[in-house]
Amino acid sequence: MATHGLALNGAAAAALGAATVYKILSGHMDRVGAGEEQIWDLEHRCCLATKLTYNDACRFHHRRFSLRIAPDLRLREALTLGSIDADDAALSVPEHSFAARVSCTECGREEELWRLRASLAPEELACGECGQRRRVTGFDSFDRLASDALPPHLLDQTLTQLGLRPGEIFTIERGGRADAHFELDPTVERDGEHRAPDPCSGDAKVVLAGLGTIGSYAAGLVARMPRVGHLTLVDPDTYEAGNLLSQNIEPDAVGQPKASAQARALRALRPDLEIRTFCKRLEELPLGEYRDAIVLGALDSRAARLGLARRAWSVDSVYVDTAVGGGASLEARADVYLPGDDAPCFECGFSQDSYAELDQVYPCSTPEEIR
Repeated sequence: MATHGLALNGAAAAALGAATVYKILSGHMDRVGAGEEQIWDLEHRCCLATKLTYNDACRFHHRRFSLRIAPDLRLREALTLGSIDADDAALSVPEHSFAARVSCTECGREEELWRLRASLAPEELACGECGQRRRVTGFDSFDRLASDALPPHLLDQTLTQLGLRPGEIFTIERGGRADAHFELDPTVERDGEHRAPDPCSGDAKVVLAGLGTIGSYAAGLVARMPRVGHLTLVDPDTYEAGNLLSQNIEPDAVGQPKASAQARALRALRPDLEIRTFCKRLEELPLGEYRDAIVLGALDSRAARLGLARRAWSVDSVYVDTAVGGGASLEARADVYLPGDDAPCFECGFSQDSYAELDQVYPCSTPEEIR
């Protein structure tokens, strides 16, 4: 559903999403409507509910990682995780690649790197000679670090030196097949089992992706819940003057990154709340950031929502997807996807047309559009 809606619509969708989060934190999973698509028509005071079913032809694999915690090991040690022998072993990070070298297209300067590409900061990609942006060519990009195809000195590099960030999920492959999956936690001394926190405790974690027409209202509602102890805000964009009438921001937020502006306001509201901000696309976050969290999506494109839904599912986290109707319609919804063996995922309801529309983006309304 498009997000060319009124601020009223965004607030309504945010309230539905926040209410769902509240019920989950209260232990009332039977009341969240998992496996249903519910469209609330505020103008006609009615709700249309559609039952969602598992789709055998769904393109998503529906697999969930079985994870263990790993400390910041040297690569040669990481390659032996789950096995004694590191021969024929490789390390990969789902949906990410490694850069072996960066090259400047302006002056031709090259530098050997061997880092996870998602962890490269903009300043690291700037050429030291001419200041232009350096790039990673296809020949210098690798999906995995294989023990038999690496310079020997790399085996003594730690995982963090290779660019893996806390919360990064990595896979150890043997014989070309996934053998075991781990989440990097540099604070532990040895690998071990992971203990999930109680979602009904006062230390619950919520990841809110998208801080526009819906998310800017949802942020304050979620932050006010005493059981939420950790809130992660994700949005790569910056607030503009055109957002003032459709989003829950003050004029001084204009020109600031959305995640940073919201975090500042929420810290003033609730100083005890741990807030993390990512002014990046959700694809760039370590996958472990979504683990043990209620993932609340308030995104403006089908492709972004699909990516967020897949990430939440793969780490066994509940995904709450919110949206509003387009134009002046008073429609809002919040659908819940609960991972399970026969449970429907976000993608189960996709048709061929849905995939064709993946690239369509629904930007937030400007004041002119609202009028």
